[in-house]
Amino acid sequence: MRLFRLLGFLAAMVSAGSTQAAFVFEISPLTSVGVGQTLSTDIFVTATGATDIAAFASLGSMSFNLSGTGSSVTISSWTKNAAFNLGAVSGVPSGTTLNQGLTLNLGGVAAVSGRVRLGTINFLGNTVGNTVFSFIDPSPAPADNVSYLTPLGASVSLDSQVFSAPSSFTVTAVPEPSTFFLIGLVGAGSFAFRRFRKTKTA
Repeated sequence: MRLFRLLGFLAAMVSAGSTQAAFVFEISPLTSVGVGQTLSTDIFVTATGATDIAAFASLGSMSFNLSGTGSSVTISSWTKNAAFNLGAVSGVPSGTTLNQGLTLNLGGVAAVSGRVRLGTINFLGNTVGNTVFSFIDPSPAPADNVSYLTPLGASVSLDSQVFSAPSSFTVTAVPEPSTFFLIGLVGAGSFAFRRFRKTKTA
């Protein structure tokens, strides 16, 4: 009986530990973008959970593909973090796709508050609507496209975590402020005209 209790306790500990481990792509800030305007936002690899943050010393390599579904929002430019100074240069976006080749830093890019900035991406609002973007593993296992360095210098692949769900986000294009102003102006004019006609007929 005591053996079963011990096995149950160990299973619970393993389960708790596995749910705590998580590294994800983070987009910040992620807000709507006006039609004809640009939204500048950063892409991070972020550790969630106390265990991960404590061990997350630095990021040694990064490579990813980004693909969007829809055309309301497109990628106008991408600039990778210059700290990743070896390997591929910054990826060149095309429409709703961005392919960042493998780039690395042998000493690692230090994590700040449990995350490392990969670079800055600019989204352009084209038409009102939503575009869903997804991170895609550019070269599946055994290749290590995203890996971090432990305080002891060991390299740990994060591919299985950062490219697994949820690895998608939505960018929404909304009417530009001037459009809202014109709509309001037309509405106010229509209301004033109706009042004028009503007063005139009375």
